[in-house]
Amino acid sequence: MWETPRRNPGAFLAALLLHLILAVLALTGLDWRDMDSDRLVKPQVVQATIVDIAALAPAPIGESERENRAEQEGQAAAEQQRQAEQGVLEEEAERRQVEEERQRQEEQRRLAEIEAKRQEEQQRLAETEAKRQAELEARLQAERELQAQAESRQRAEQERLQAEERRQADEQRQAEERRQAELDARQQAEEKRLAEEAARRQADEQRLAEEAARRQAEERRQAELEARRQAEEKWLAEEAARRQAEEMRQAEEKRQAEEAA
Repeated sequence: MWETPRRNPGAFLAALLLHLILAVLALTGLDWRDMDSDRLVKPQVVQATIVDIAALAPAPIGESERENRAEQEGQAAAEQQRQAEQGVLEEEAERRQVEEERQRQEEQRRLAEIEAKRQEEQQRLAETEAKRQAELEARLQAERELQAQAESRQRAEQERLQAEERRQADEQRQAEERRQAELDARQQAEEKRLAEEAARRQADEQRLAEEAARRQAEERRQAELEARRQAEEKWLAEEAARRQAEEMRQAEEKRQAEEAA
């Protein structure tokens, strides 16, 4: 509602003054149209001279002279009536002038009152505007202080967050270093275990190779023993066969000898 007076106070004061003038005219019943017609239509004042009819009347003369005199008297009466009407018109004009002057003074007084009220309203508006400006400035100052406090808190929060980030980064770096050290230690242990495992596997392979060599030697020895045993069994079998043949030969010879005897 008060945005328009604050943006354009001149237009607001002009509209307020116009409404006040219209209100005064409506309350007093003043018709400016009659005032304008009185100002525009003024009675015309005709300069006239009063003539004494008796002075104009000559000595009695003839019939035409009487007619002239009657005509002159009628003209004089008409002139007197006209002058009387002119006087009434002049009095009416003076009365109207007095009334117009009174109305003009009344209008000036009303305008002065309106101007005083306008100035008072303008002063009130100026005081209200000054008060509003002061309140606005105080509110802006409070907002600036609140904003400064908010910025200070924000800076403190940013510093805290940065410190927290640095702390977390340090902790993460230290954890990463510990993890890397543990990883290196596990890697070294794994390499050592793999080396030991390779050494054990190499020793096992060597042992297995030696066992395989011993087994092959044993197999060769067993094979040689088996060959000697088989050769010996063959020889024994041949020897047994020879003995058996010898025995059979001897038996045959003995039988033949017995038969020959």
